[in-house]
Amino acid sequence: MPSDELKNQIRNAYERAKKLVPDFKPRSSQNLMIAEITKTLSNHECKNIVIEAPTGVGKTFGYLISSIPYAKINKKKVLISTANIALQEQLLNKDLPLARKYLDLNFSYSVAKGRSRYLCVRNLINIVEDGNQELSQNLALFDEKPSEFDIKNLNKYLNNYSTQNWDGDFDSLDIPPSDNIWSKISCNRITCTARNCEFYQDCCFFKKRKVIKESDVVIANHDLLITDLINGNTVLPEMEETILILDEAHHLNDRSLKHFKYQFSTENMKTVINQSTAILNKLKSLIGITNNNFDKDGFLKKISELGSISQEQHFEDDRVIFSRELIDKTIVSNLIDININFQALKTIYFEVTDKWEDYKKTHSIKNSERENLDVLILDNVAQIDSILIGIERFIKRSDDEEAPKAKWISQTNQHPDKKNFVFNSAYINISQNFESLIWKITHSSILTSATLSSLGNFNRLNEQLGLSKEIAKYLRLPSPFALDKVNFVIPNLQSSPKNSFEHTKEISNELIKRINPKEGTLVLFASKAQMEQVTENIEDKLDVEILMQGEYQKNVILGLHIQRISSGQGSVIFGLDSFSEGIDLKGEALSHVIISKLRFSIPNSPIEKTQSEHLQSIGKNSFSEISLPDATLKLIQACGRLIRSENDFGKITIFDKRLISEFYGKKILDSLPGYNIVIED
Repeated sequence: MPSDELKNQIRNAYERAKKLVPDFKPRSSQNLMIAEITKTLSNHECKNIVIEAPTGVGKTFGYLISSIPYAKINKKKVLISTANIALQEQLLNKDLPLARKYLDLNFSYSVAKGRSRYLCVRNLINIVEDGNQELSQNLALFDEKPSEFDIKNLNKYLNNYSTQNWDGDFDSLDIPPSDNIWSKISCNRITCTARNCEFYQDCCFFKKRKVIKESDVVIANHDLLITDLINGNTVLPEMEETILILDEAHHLNDRSLKHFKYQFSTENMKTVINQSTAILNKLKSLIGITNNNFDKDGFLKKISELGSISQEQHFEDDRVIFSRELIDKTIVSNLIDININFQALKTIYFEVTDKWEDYKKTHSIKNSERENLDVLILDNVAQIDSILIGIERFIKRSDDEEAPKAKWISQTNQHPDKKNFVFNSAYINISQNFESLIWKITHSSILTSATLSSLGNFNRLNEQLGLSKEIAKYLRLPSPFALDKVNFVIPNLQSSPKNSFEHTKEISNELIKRINPKEGTLVLFASKAQMEQVTENIEDKLDVEILMQGEYQKNVILGLHIQRISSGQGSVIFGLDSFSEGIDLKGEALSHVIISKLRFSIPNSPIEKTQSEHLQSIGKNSFSEISLPDATLKLIQACGRLIRSENDFGKITIFDKRLISEFYGKKILDSLPGYNIVIED
């Protein structure tokens, strides 16, 4: 049970918030959220809670007012992980400064970023220092040699960092370098020598890490969270002593899946071999080794053969997916040979680098040249290891008791007469990883979002994130708004969305009749092609200009829309998925949300196709298990654009007759948050 001290702190903070928080309104759903989080934090048996908090509940206030006092009393950290930059900035610049006031607590906070967002000053100095530009280029450090403009900017970066006019953060650069350049001067886990580096005291990454370590509250994103946990939890607060708040938790699975993917390519392997040869030759010339027992040409020929074999596969949309992990035997055989060659190259590397270590002890070498070579060696060996892991993951089949991996080859054109073949292996389900990395480790975990359930339950979320009633509590909060006054209109269309041509034609005619040129309207499409075709069909027939996604940046569209509404005009936005969440158009800025159709995901990607195939193999239906729950959640998210405050009003229209005609229609309608369903005759 929560201690009396904690309960008193929260009560007092709540009373102060009534006076300090702009437009503060007590809400029963928010109070319930605060109470349940407080109970969970104080519960040693069930320490995880999932909270679906619709727009208007005030979830950020709810988790800040309950978690920070508990953390301060119990000497814990609070880590807030989000899915987008906008929410991070809101927390940093608005919510946390305000929380300091109403909590009346002296707590510190900071934003955490990954190593790769920070400069490695040693790498930069070694590259720009006289003589080392040539060394770095000769050893094939760069995939593409830096231009004079790049070299000029590198010197500028060093000068600005040295004079404290730049803090070493990539995001604060006025003119950021290309990925190719930045990857060679940024901090990375492989080549970082930490306290052994002569620039350790001046390292921007370790300075920031110290700030993070001393912070009571840390803001991060889902990508950094998963990356850090996979790599040993070295950047973010220790999970055992941390209250983890996963805001926008519905994005966690998708953001995490890409961190459980392995790949290598024919061109990447050639680059690594060329880099290895250049580095080994440099080391041999310094040390005085004359023998050469590495057949570079034979190795490159073997990789070219792999490219030829791959080209013979049946590619669709520039990729070939291997059903049930059944990979062409000639590809597997070739990869086994390549694996043996890379293992041999690594052995040679170790033999030469051992002699290099002995040589450094007995010979005087310029610091910058020695360090640059050491960095190149570490980076190159790491790339070899990455390729070896990629090959192993690609050719090894999953055990019978585990879900299969998605395996595929994609092809890209380096230039007209050269193709690059990329070999991929990816997990299709990482629920067990979440359990071992997060749920069993953290002091407590709070998962929240406006939309977490689907079809009235949390089954889909549980399946993705490895949650269950045994390790988590669940709370679905009601909306504080009168959603029953919002009409959810289903027009009586003749065409089905499955007939794209007729459906596009019919909704074009419907939009002309239903868009009020004097109001704010948002039309959401599931297909870019349909959006563009509808725009072409009706833009000359509407008495209001269409702001279409793709013609302007998202923030420009929203700015123009608000400007028009504020000046008494009407405005219409045509958008895709990115406009169905994360936008906040209140009052007259939005009074009509129109949805072209339900967004059923078609299993097109290798991961989705493998998931579908696996479910079918164990007697389940991918439509019921994946497509239907996901489409329902996306629909609720899209509808949520309309009512953002007590003063908002309007209606929702959806051009999809399947909500009436198909067996699953009633399930979807029953899961909507209390709208007044209007089925037109």
